[in-house]
Amino acid sequence: MEDFYVEELSKKELFFKLFITLVIIVCAVLLGLYLMKKNTLHIKNEITLEVGSTLPKKARDYVTSKIISDSDYKIEIEGLKLGEPVETVGEYKYTVKTKTQIREGKIKVVDTKAPEVEVQNLTVGKDEGYRLDDFVVSCKDYSMPCNVTTKDDKDYEEIGTYNIDLIISDNQGNKTEKKVTLTIKEGYSRTDTLMNDTKIAKTEPEYKDFIEEYAFKLFDKAIPEGEDNEAEKFLLNLLEEDLNKYIPDEYAGTHIVANETIELFNKSGYTVGYAFRATLSNGEIVYLKNK
Repeated sequence: MEDFYVEELSKKELFFKLFITLVIIVCAVLLGLYLMKKNTLHIKNEITLEVGSTLPKKARDYVTSKIISDSDYKIEIEGLKLGEPVETVGEYKYTVKTKTQIREGKIKVVDTKAPEVEVQNLTVGKDEGYRLDDFVVSCKDYSMPCNVTTKDDKDYEEIGTYNIDLIISDNQGNKTEKKVTLTIKEGYSRTDTLMNDTKIAKTEPEYKDFIEEYAFKLFDKAIPEGEDNEAEKFLLNLLEEDLNKYIPDEYAGTHIVANETIELFNKSGYTVGYAFRATLSNGEIVYLKNK
């Protein structure tokens, strides 16, 4: 019978085989890590947007790993909708989902823009008084309210004309500076002047279909806010009536199922009248008519 034996490997051959085995193992591990990294979902941990900007809809705006198709990703943002403007400063959580993975990030909405402000010069009577807000015609900003101060923080009471530097800021600390003129006159009344302005400048609430002929009642003089006045008395008395009699004739046979009071203002915020927008039993929406 023949003898069997195991051939002994030289140290050199053994080292070579161990080296090749180690290389294969390392390559396999590296390949596995590469494939894992390639297929792992990576997103932006934090995204900063300016308030008023539109939330992006594309996956590439959120995902940092390679994107094959937007349809592979489902993006959800807490309290917000993709493709719509963000109108409130704050932090919002967002989630990116694929068939096998979920990742969460944060959207930080900031306001770095100063308010857009329109101002006017002011004329008041002696001892009549004024507010700094009276200089501001409009203030547009996402971080309302607008706060009005002056550089010198002075009060003016004596007859004369004064140049004033206004500072208008929002609640995020963004500021706009405007120059205005204050004139104080003897024998003049700003209140009387504003009350003589009965032109409709704005409504509350606002409706795009509203035109001046829809006004139900216009007062002879505009009425300042907060007074026990003709405007309040008129409204209280009217709402005790049956408003169905004010439905336009072309809608005879219908009745009111819902009614909304619209207050009409001049450019200074004084009440100049009222309108009434009613939903009728046939589904039509009309403005009541003072016959």
